[in-house]
Amino acid sequence: MYGGFSDYFTHISAEPESPDNSAFDLHEHSKKDIQPDGTVKETAYQNKELIKDTWKQYSEKLFTDKAVEIIRDHDKEGGPLFLTVSYMNPHSPLQALPEDMRRVPSNITNNIRKTFSALMVSLDMGVQQLTEALKSRGMYENTIFIFTGDNGGAVQGPTESNSLGGTNWPLRGSKWTIWEGGVKVPAFIRGPGITRSVSSELFHITDWVPTWPDLSG
Repeated sequence: MYGGFSDYFTHISAEPESPDNSAFDLHEHSKKDIQPDGTVKETAYQNKELIKDTWKQYSEKLFTDKAVEIIRDHDKEGGPLFLTVSYMNPHSPLQALPEDMRRVPSNITNNIRKTFSALMVSLDMGVQQLTEALKSRGMYENTIFIFTGDNGGAVQGPTESNSLGGTNWPLRGSKWTIWEGGVKVPAFIRGPGITRSVSSELFHITDWVPTWPDLSG
């Protein structure tokens, strides 16, 4: 998935400002699809079977199933596994499964906030499945697990009347702003050699690059 604002079920991506400029935006590439210069072959985008097989299937389920498949098929003797799972949840458009809506606590009555919460329920369940997959392969205790986001919650959409269900209280600001609410995100790391603690130090996304090799030895 390369663009934003993709439909969770049809996987059609369209920017709110230009809804007519839309396209199917779900891709599955193998090594043979990558050209020497790192770009993807044009023919790799023309996968009609992928469209047929994934149409109306919820994106969180698709991403989780693929990640579990990768964990299941990983050759532990052949080397380490680096796996990035970038879920859509809870990015707009806010689209949740009925069963996840029913799991939201009853004290959340605002419909937009309730849908946002259902997206987080789905995300939690996906992470649980990844954790169980790692444990079933005997990989969990030797895995550095990083959970983080890319920006603060989207309180309002591009237009002021478009609420997106997020809240960054007590921080000021939203996604699209440089206030703390727009640039600070919660995160956690667990793995071998990492002791339980809470850090309030400044940490920027560029710090991940030197941190991963250092953690992995």
